[in-house]
Amino acid sequence: MVIMTESEENLLRLLLSGQAESIKLSFALAKGLGMPKVFTDCLDELLPLYQLAFKSKTQTLKESQVVKLLMLTELDVRNQRLISLPENIGMLSNLQILYCSANRLTSLPESIGNLQNLEEFTCNHNQLISLPESLGNLQKLKRLDCFSNQLTSLPERICQLQNLQKLSCIYNQLSALPDSIGNLQNLKELDCSYNQLSALPDSIGNLQNLKKLDCHTNRLSALPERIGKLQNLKELVCHTNQLAVLPDSIGNLQNLQELSFHTNQLTTLPESLENLQNLGVLYCSTNQLMSLPESICQLQNLQKLNCSNNPLTALPESIGNLQNLETLVCSKNQLTRLPESIGKLQKLQKLNCSDNQLTSLPESIGNLQNLKYFECNSNHLTFLPSSIGQVLHLEYLNCNENHLTAIPESINQLQNLKDLLCVSNALLTLPESLKSLTHYCRIDVRNNPGIHIPQAVLEKKGLELKQD
Repeated sequence: MVIMTESEENLLRLLLSGQAESIKLSFALAKGLGMPKVFTDCLDELLPLYQLAFKSKTQTLKESQVVKLLMLTELDVRNQRLISLPENIGMLSNLQILYCSANRLTSLPESIGNLQNLEEFTCNHNQLISLPESLGNLQKLKRLDCFSNQLTSLPERICQLQNLQKLSCIYNQLSALPDSIGNLQNLKELDCSYNQLSALPDSIGNLQNLKKLDCHTNRLSALPERIGKLQNLKELVCHTNQLAVLPDSIGNLQNLQELSFHTNQLTTLPESLENLQNLGVLYCSTNQLMSLPESICQLQNLQKLNCSNNPLTALPESIGNLQNLETLVCSKNQLTRLPESIGKLQKLQKLNCSDNQLTSLPESIGNLQNLKYFECNSNHLTFLPSSIGQVLHLEYLNCNENHLTAIPESINQLQNLKDLLCVSNALLTLPESLKSLTHYCRIDVRNNPGIHIPQAVLEKKGLELKQD
């Protein structure tokens, strides 16, 4: 243990004060004292830090260089193949941003906890197996990114970071989050996806400022009932887990705008979803849903609904009440019909009902004046409704792999149509009215044995025809 005189202690206090004038004063005093060894030893300790921070090969530090180092507010040492950070990195008391991602770090020095002005810290894409408990001292920290490491847990003291706004710990090996995570009262975004979480702590319901919670691709079998207390939550992403049920309290999330729980094991949806009047996006594909609740059709701000890859046999009859719906994907189900009310979806731009058991489409489909993309392929359709010609904004129509014997003459009214796919049907001919299309259009009628193409269609300029 080095015993210092009072004057030497004052020298180091001035040197490491983090104030430019004090640093300069320490040099002046040190020179007057003949450059005490304790002072020069400290400079020697700072040398590796300077070399790292400024990619310098200098072997001695001048006064101006020390000032530059100790007044540093941002340190970026990404992609440097580092296996460790200098133990004395905590001397950089003015540091506000520290980037050390994409290295080979297996641990971080405890002295990081001395960086009292640090606001942003990223240590992604390393080989860290733990984070230092001293991180809990960083009371000004607003953002912590530690994704793509080998972390099996987060230190409990991390929950003392009262100013933390974003925490990203994705792509690790976490089996649990700290029980006291609810203490992060200013947290706005929590991303813990791609881990091995089997549950979320109940205290998560205390995160009153949380706007985004992403816990997808874990091993969650349930969400805590207290999740309904996240009154400011706008985005909840919990897809690719093992959820068998959603809590009724989810209907209390009055500000929720996006809800994604596809690729789980859900058989029903809670009726309380009808309360989510700000919901704009709902993804519930790849579950075991036998039906959708009629109450879902009360979501007046819903713009995107994806319920594909379920065993649905029908869509709610009142689906036409979703007046702001722009995208509806209900492919890969067991639908035998579409409700007539679907024609009321005046803002619908994309409709995918492919890979079902549809034998016909409702005439009301002609009322979809803003529909641009329509996929009804891989069904049992024998005809298309003549009203299809009224869908004037349609650009893409895929009716491959059905049992169509004809295309309606009204198809020539679709002056925005760019792609008409009719592969693998039973078409006998194409409507001669196609010759009146005034724009370039691709038409694919391969694998329709015995089809006759009218000469006028064959000679029509601007039609790219694919046939056997």
